[in-house]
Amino acid sequence: MGTHGKVWLLSDTVIYNTFVWMQLFNEINCRRIFNELDMMRGVFNNPIFVGIWVLSALVQVASVQFGGDIFHTVPLDAYDWAACLAVGAFSLPLGVFQRFVPICYVAPASSPDDDRDVSTRSNSAGQHGGLHARLLDEGSTFTL
Repeated sequence: MGTHGKVWLLSDTVIYNTFVWMQLFNEINCRRIFNELDMMRGVFNNPIFVGIWVLSALVQVASVQFGGDIFHTVPLDAYDWAACLAVGAFSLPLGVFQRFVPICYVAPASSPDDDRDVSTRSNSAGQHGGLHARLLDEGSTFTL
């Protein structure tokens, strides 16, 4: 393989590795919903989650460092690993940030044949129906 092919293989490995680490860090982010900022609270109380996360991380390291022809990867050096982990870990503060983005509820447009006014419907408790309205009533934020 020529130099050009090795560069492409290295860049593909870095992209693949970064993507997987973003997913792994996002698993930690997704442990909490709504306005809960401490996504690490109680993480070690769930041994199944920790075990799966650590196993996934180990498989990722092995697939990059030793995957070679099977995964079409090349071993990365310490600098490349640090860059991949740093970009992947950026999903943690991004997850905290997006918890501050308010939910905007937009009632679905009614068709001319639909005589229901969905924006004013309420349930027996006097609250607007639907998941979005319940989330708004609870003061939550939207996660992307």
